[in-house]
Amino acid sequence: MKKRLLALLMAACLILSASSAALAAPTRDIQRTEITLDLNLTTLVELALGAAVLQDVPVLQEEEDPSRALVEGVLTLGLFNLSLPYGGEDLLEGRAALSKAAIAEYYAMVFTRGEYQHGEAALSPCISWRADGLDFELSPLMENPSVGAHIYAAAFDGETVHLSCDLFTYYDEYGQRAENLPEDALTWLCNAQVTLKYAPEMPFGYTISGYALSDTYLNGMTYDWQFIENTEFEYSVLIPSILGLAEDAPACMVWQTADGEATLTIQALETTAGDYDAVLQNFRKDAAGLQLTEARDFSYFFAVGEGLYELHLVPQDVNWHYVLTLQFPPERQAEFTLYAEFICNSLTAWGAANG
Repeated sequence: MKKRLLALLMAACLILSASSAALAAPTRDIQRTEITLDLNLTTLVELALGAAVLQDVPVLQEEEDPSRALVEGVLTLGLFNLSLPYGGEDLLEGRAALSKAAIAEYYAMVFTRGEYQHGEAALSPCISWRADGLDFELSPLMENPSVGAHIYAAAFDGETVHLSCDLFTYYDEYGQRAENLPEDALTWLCNAQVTLKYAPEMPFGYTISGYALSDTYLNGMTYDWQFIENTEFEYSVLIPSILGLAEDAPACMVWQTADGEATLTIQALETTAGDYDAVLQNFRKDAAGLQLTEARDFSYFFAVGEGLYELHLVPQDVNWHYVLTLQFPPERQAEFTLYAEFICNSLTAWGAANG
């Protein structure tokens, strides 16, 4: 363990020294959360979903028992990153041994239903099978990045919790929050929808009932995005590097992915300077079925629909306003609305940032 901690500290120092000039990582805004997002809850979610990534188990249906591969991933990762309690001194050498009883105890801490099926062989290369338990060699996990979860929405009915989160990877000590990492130290990995059972008697306060991971994000390294300037209509913006310029008219710039499935358009439209209310009222006429959000203090509003994000920025001092439209495959809704937030926060009308 001392060797592992020393190696992690050295890696962390290298990362911090290399990225000390980097900006803090952007994150999706917190939406509605009906529970307290405390350390225990976050640790449980990151343990289960980190194991899902490690073992390539993208879905756990609520009515299904967790697979052996997922359970072994949870045990391995939980011992490695110390999110599961373990008192054996062998952990100092990067090894651990669990009896069947200990496995059952850990299982009940994490999962809502089922039990570990002790087969005649382990499904993880870090685990050796024995008749009365499992042996773990944890050193191979030193090569893997940590997986974090940025939870941005949580609904609770008194018994069941439904969470939405963006997963990210990073090479640093386990348990880092995305907003505390430099932008170039993490990669946004995928979206996750998670269901938990309220279990106040258990160490984490909840147990995992199910989850679903999205496809891997196409452009999760935001530090590698493109910086765009439009000198004629006086704005700048950061956009994903997967988007290539398709139309170069200054009043209507268009970018597309190589397959044409996602399109970003930024228009500059004539309007009376600072006429926010008129622009908003006119937009409402065609906004049926869209979820509209106002940020009047920052002179913008945006609407979200299936496969669509549309932003209107209405600066106070110019005779045009900006319309940013992002269209994308509906099955990548969570991914592209994340991108849209980052794009929105970067869009600057020179002399009047939107915040």
